[in-house]
Amino acid sequence: MSAVPVNAAVVDKNTIVQAEVLAKGKATKIKAIANGKYILSEGENGVAPENVTLKRVGKDLQVFLEGDDQPQLVIEGFYDQPGTLVGKGEDGQWHEYIATSGEDRDDAAFLLDGESSAVALGSSVFAGIGELVAAGTAFSPALLALGALAALGAAIGIGHMGGSGGGGGGGDDGAGARLASPSIGEVIDDKGDIKGPIKNGEATDDDTPTLIGSGTPGNIIIIKDGDEIIGSTVVGDDGKWEFTPEDPLAEGAHVITPIERDKDGNSSEPGEGFTVIVDLTPPETAQLSKVIDDVGPYTGELKNGDLTDDNTPTFTGTAEAGSTVEVWMDGRLIGTAIADAQKEWSFTPAEGVISDGEHEFTLVAVDKVGNRAEPSEPFKLIIDTDAPGRPGEGGIGGIELVYDDIEPRTGPVENNGYTNDDTPTYSGGSQTPNNLIIVYDNDVVIGSVKVDGNGNWAFTPEIPFKDGAHVVTIGVRDPAGNESLRSDPWTVIVDTSAPTKPGEGGTGGDGIGDIWDDMGPIQGKVARGESTDDNTPTLDGSGLQPGDIVTIIDNGQPIGSARVDENGGWRFTPDTRLNDGDHNFTVIVTDPAGNASVE
Repeated sequence: MSAVPVNAAVVDKNTIVQAEVLAKGKATKIKAIANGKYILSEGENGVAPENVTLKRVGKDLQVFLEGDDQPQLVIEGFYDQPGTLVGKGEDGQWHEYIATSGEDRDDAAFLLDGESSAVALGSSVFAGIGELVAAGTAFSPALLALGALAALGAAIGIGHMGGSGGGGGGGDDGAGARLASPSIGEVIDDKGDIKGPIKNGEATDDDTPTLIGSGTPGNIIIIKDGDEIIGSTVVGDDGKWEFTPEDPLAEGAHVITPIERDKDGNSSEPGEGFTVIVDLTPPETAQLSKVIDDVGPYTGELKNGDLTDDNTPTFTGTAEAGSTVEVWMDGRLIGTAIADAQKEWSFTPAEGVISDGEHEFTLVAVDKVGNRAEPSEPFKLIIDTDAPGRPGEGGIGGIELVYDDIEPRTGPVENNGYTNDDTPTYSGGSQTPNNLIIVYDNDVVIGSVKVDGNGNWAFTPEIPFKDGAHVVTIGVRDPAGNESLRSDPWTVIVDTSAPTKPGEGGTGGDGIGDIWDDMGPIQGKVARGESTDDNTPTLDGSGLQPGDIVTIIDNGQPIGSARVDENGGWRFTPDTRLNDGDHNFTVIVTDPAGNASVE
């Protein structure tokens, strides 16, 4: 530090309100005032000292003079009430101290906490100080040092100093005028998925949001984040200004305030604060709890990799409350859902969004400010909504065989045929392996069977059919649950009741009505027990069911049969002549299903 005393004066508008002589090795502290000007001078001529270093410590500005590693001056609260550090040059004019680096951010007003900067007088004349007067309270030996007061008096009319506090000289009436406080009109988020204006107090994922406001063209807008100045900008010719922080804002709440300063160094009070909450933390990964199939015969929860006929399955899960859950399919966004206060969400895609085939689904949670979570683990589904072809058409097998395995008459049963088998077996082929054959009896499902590896199937009812007609059809269901149209019907008439014993229930004593002799001289009816010379007599009967078969038994041996006609009658003439002797005739009646009466 020079042996020449260095003095400091605090100027409010054009009034010196405080003056101090700085001492080596000791920090002189002064309180900052709104829009204050702080003059540094040394020697009889009151010129500014050279090689000054500034350092910001919290809200205070420390001033270091050459040759000392300790501050000689501390302006307390400088960053709460920004002011201007000035000095007189060799030209006798006032100049502002500016950074020797040439960077605005290294000027006193813009230093960050803990930063230092070397400063010197700038070349531009500082017009923010007019004719000075001294407040009575400001009398100090420092005033004498500021020109004894001759030097200052000659340069700036110091002869007027010494009046009572707050007095004004005949300077420029506009100098030192208080500026109106500026305001931030708009804050813009231009990062991430969610962009646009940010409301006061809202959160954003943009850590360098753009501030927009208005002011007087050419004035400087100083931007503070809390107590810290983070930069400045100049009001354009159109009266508009914009500012985007060079250094990203830390995560958390920031109260941003603007201060306007004119070319004369006059500063406004800080404008109204605008709160921005920077949120850069992505939400947790969205979780998929269930995928539900509610279409077709197979419904319920689907597992990863499952096959389904539901092309609008419902996805449910959990995510950060209020976040948007994006549902992606094969790298394409197909819809979104909002997680409620309980962190639950649900999504059902629109019809036609998911096509048949294999698809991979992932989830991405996006919070309210646009932070994106890591994608979820993929979930795969195979969608199949294409039903099998109709059985019996296009090379696809239908019902090909119905088999009766109940005596006395076994074998195939024709369509519309009779059977005494109340559990006949239905079968077919030319089907797709692992498909399911659904069997309907009179439109009611009675069971199902899986097609084997060769495309064949066979089905036997577990519950016996009741007597009567059974119209059986089949449908084919694939593993996804799609079912074909039904096949043409195959009708069987089940009859498990034997005909009434001949001679009972109005059929005649032994079921034989009459025996006729139509040979020789004596012809006509042959009474029971009579003789006849006709060894091929004709037997007849009536009162039976049309279509039944009457089997004639002679002495315990069947000798032939006759079909009952539509009127319930029958007639039989032996093809082989009967031997002479006694013949005891009886009959057995067999219905079309194969049920036989008692002899």
